[in-house]
Amino acid sequence: MGIEEKEIIEEKETDKSCDNKCEAPVMKINCNLEASIGNENKIIYVYPNKLQYFTASAICSSNCDTLEIIYTGCNKKCICDEVFICGRLGYYKVVSSGIIFMPKHNLKKLLNCGYPSDILHFKAINKCGDKIEFVVVFTLGSICYK
Repeated sequence: MGIEEKEIIEEKETDKSCDNKCEAPVMKINCNLEASIGNENKIIYVYPNKLQYFTASAICSSNCDTLEIIYTGCNKKCICDEVFICGRLGYYKVVSSGIIFMPKHNLKKLLNCGYPSDILHFKAINKCGDKIEFVVVFTLGSICYK
C-alpha cells in the first residue's frame, strides 16, 4: 500500500461521523435571482487540474428576501481554520456566494470506477423559516473519458 492510498484510507476513517466541530460557512443569497448552483443540467461537471467556481442563486415564492444555504453533510475537515468538504473527486469550499471545487491529483485514476461523483447535501432556509433540502451532484466531465 502506497503512502497516497494510506492517506485516503485514513481520511475516510476519520470522517465517518458528524462529530466534526467544523462548520461550513452559510451561503446567503438574494431571493430575486434564478434558482441554481452551477448549470442547467443539474449535474455539475468538473475537470482534473482545474480549480472551478460555481455561483449560487435562488428565487423565492414569498417576500422573505434572503435565503441561507447550509451544508448538512458530515464529510467536513478543518485545515488551517478553513472548512473544506472532502469528496471523492476533490475538496469543496463553501463561500458566501457559491462553491469552489479543488480537484484531487489522482482524478484520472477514478475513470475505471464507473461514473465517479460527489453528492453534497444542503438545506435552504428563508427569513420566514421555510426550509427545503436538496442535493448538488458533481461528476467528471466527458472530456476526462476521451
